[in-house]
Order: sequence, then structure tokens, then C-alpha cells
Amino acid sequence: MLMECNINGSNPKVSVIIPCYNYGKYLGQAIESVLGQSFPDFELIVCDDGSTDNTREIVFSFNDKRIVYFHQNNKGFPTAHNVALNMARGKYFCILDADDWWLSSKMIEYNYKIMESDTTLVMSYARACIYPFESSHEKVGRKLPSGFIFKHLLFRDFIPMGTFMVPTKLAKLVGFDESIPYMQDYPFKLKIAALGKVVFWDENVLAYRKHTQSVSNSSIRLRKNAIEVISKLRVDPYINLVSNQYWQQILSIKHFDCGKEYELANELAIARKHYKASLEHWMYNWKAAVLLIGTKSGGLLKNIIFVKNFLTRGIG
Repeated sequence: MLMECNINGSNPKVSVIIPCYNYGKYLGQAIESVLGQSFPDFELIVCDDGSTDNTREIVFSFNDKRIVYFHQNNKGFPTAHNVALNMARGKYFCILDADDWWLSSKMIEYNYKIMESDTTLVMSYARACIYPFESSHEKVGRKLPSGFIFKHLLFRDFIPMGTFMVPTKLAKLVGFDESIPYMQDYPFKLKIAALGKVVFWDENVLAYRKHTQSVSNSSIRLRKNAIEVISKLRVDPYINLVSNQYWQQILSIKHFDCGKEYELANELAIARKHYKASLEHWMYNWKAAVLLIGTKSGGLLKNIIFVKNFLTRGIG
């Protein structure tokens, strides 16, 4: 364990955390986007989760007293998030992945002003752009939810990691689930949203780097983790905001989505299991029933997509 930092006497208003594992080639851009913020009163905590590349050298190439560097043996991102979070001294807390960067120099400033304007808020968030810049994380012009958004967030995770700000006390209270190695931000955001009101402000503030390798495996992993997240939250005694029927419908949708990913990967036996689970949670999910039948005859989803693409090209 190694910590090298420059800490001033007074606590900063905002703590920014960058967890990093072997992303030294991207880390410099992420750090520059934080140091270029119009809001200067922050600390930047870089938690190096056992990197074997030039992560440490990249951090120390920046001569800025607001940077805190912490190194630990590789334990996974949820643990790295919690270690950095426990070190945070700011009133508010932000996360930036090491391979992403902030597009807006007002990311901290605007979030801070929103959070300070209403002490009942538990989170503020904005949009992200997918890099390479093919599209927005959400369709431009579509207003995302504000207020009590827990029910919406159960249905779909629409809050990009590097766009939100949360009171640090609440973040430490909730923490990151270290039993879930991927999607660790999803249960965190759900638990925060369960505590109160959230505000969305409409600006693309983050460049989210989309890696092309193993896209199908990544999609399957995320779908499976979503099922695990929802299943665990459903039995959490502190979260009692929706009916059992709604939980069942959400789990039905999550299993259905996972089944589609397995079917596209031509793993039809596993796809059938998820379609069956989808129907067990909610018998009225007719889409799951149709695709369950289709998987018995070699798979229906790819044929549907092929016909849809063919007709689209034909019309165009």
C-alpha cells in the first residue's frame, strides 16, 4: 500500500475519484479534464488498483497539489472505489473512469451549484457522449427523469458514471458492493436514488470511451449483473419503494434482455433458461414467450433482425 499526496489543511468542497487499472495510456486525458475545471476547490484522488503499466508515472507528471495518489494491490474496481471514497474529504463526491474524460469545464461547477441550491437533493447528473463520437449516451432532446427516479432507474440505468455528483456522507453510507465485480455503479446509484430527489441537467459533460473488444461478452456480463443487482435489492429491507409485482416485472425484463444477448451469441440453451425465467417472473411477457418458442427451432431473434435490416435497406 502506497499513498503519496499533498493535502492542504482545509477540506475541499468536492472530491473527484479516478480508479485506474492499467489505463495509463488514457489517464492523462482524464486528469487534464479534471484540472481544467472552472471550479477550483476540489481534490483529485487517483486510486491505482495494482497497475503494472505507467499509471504512477502519468499521475506524477502533473504538478498539482490537489492530486492524491494511492496504490493498492489489485482487488477490483469496487474495492478501489470504496478505498478512494473513504479517503474523500469533500462535501460532494464525483467519479471519473480513467479511460473517460470530461468534455465540459463546468462539470463540477454546475453540479455543485445544483446540489447547493436544494439541501434535500441526493444527486445531480447530466448526459454523456459515446466515444468515438457516434451518438449521445441518450438521444439529444429526450428529457431524462428528475425527482424521485428510483422506479425509473430500476427499469434502466440511464445515469452515466462520470456525470453525477452525490453528497459524500451519503456516498460513504451507501458504498460500493464489492461482491459485484462489474456494474458496481448501478447498485450504488439505485441506493442513492432510493434516499431522495435527483436533478437532471441537460448537457453532454462526459466522453464515455467505448471499447470494441469482446462486445458480445461484455453485453452478456452486464445483463447478468443487472439481474444480480435487482435480485439483491429486491430483498433489501431498507428499500421498500415499489410493489412486489413491479419487482417481478423488472426481473422479467432483465431476464428477457439477458436471453436476447445469449441468443445473439448463439447460446440457445442458456437463452431459453432466461426466457423461461422471464415468464416465471411475469407470465404476460409475450415477447419472451415468442422468443422461447423460436429458440427451439434454431433461433428467431437473428431472423427477425435480418428481416428488419433487409426491409430497412429496401425502403432506403
